Amino acid sequence: YGLEFSLNKLKLSNNKLVSIDFDLGLLINLVELDLNKDELKQIKKESFENLVKLEILLLNSNYIFDIEQDAFSNLISLKTVNLDKNEIKKCNQNMFLNSLNLTII
Repeated sequence: YGLEFSLNKLKLSNNKLVSIDFDLGLLINLVELDLNKDELKQIKKESFENLVKLEILLLNSNYIFDIEQDAFSNLISLKTVNLDKNEIKKCNQNMFLNSLNLTII
């Protein structure tokens, strides 16, 4: 109890996750989320919906081919996102429109 309020870093890399179908939105103070080297294929609009304090998002070395429009729209504190080594074919030009602090992609 109370972990959702105190947790600020979550490392779920190398867990063979194929989707983000669990509610990360309860982790309201999450600053860093590491999902690299999993088996993610799609990032849905609601995947990171309430993570407004998230600054670092690591999604590298997955199988991501589809990122839904507005999937990152609520990540207003995002500074770093790593999407390297995925299978992304196209990106929405406004994908990070609300991430004004973003410096590393």
